[in-house]
Amino acid sequence: MTDYTKMDGPEMLHACGQDAQKWAAAFCQHNPDNNPGEDVMLGWFANAIMHTLDTEHGTIINGDHAQYLIDNNLSPTGAD
Repeated sequence: MTDYTKMDGPEMLHACGQDAQKWAAAFCQHNPDNNPGEDVMLGWFANAIMHTLDTEHGTIINGDHAQYLIDNNLSPTGAD
């Protein structure tokens, strides 16, 4: 198991990259008494990372994703 508490900021950025699971582990290690658990933080970091990637690629979907798909006659699997 990687000890993220021993890393400085740039080192941790490089070690975690865009891996939400690594970020969740790092967050929980740095905040052992004040975190909701790695599973919850995994969801939080995954959403944050995907939002950043979506923003970079200009494909932001605001509001209800299902309604967006319906309004644009798209399938949730992208098999249109």
